[in-house]
Amino acid sequence: MKLEIGQLFRKISAPSIVWEIIENGVEREGISHVRLLSMVDQTNSILIAESVVMHSRSFALVDGGRRADR
Repeated sequence: MKLEIGQLFRKISAPSIVWEIIENGVEREGISHVRLLSMVDQTNSILIAESVVMHSRSFALVDGGRRADR
C-alpha cells in the first residue's frame, strides 16, 4: 500500500483517534515519515515513520480510507 495525502487511519490503542495524512515523503535521518493531523483536535499533528503507519499494529486504515470532502 502506498500512503497518500488525505488517507485516514485510526489509532488502535486508546484513545482510538482518527488521523489524516496531510504530508508525506518527509525524510528524517534517512527514514520516510508522514505528518498526521488529528480529526479530533485539528491543532494537533504528529510526524511518524511511514513504516509505523503501514506495517504495525498501531494504525488501521479507516473504511473508505479518505475524508468525505476529498
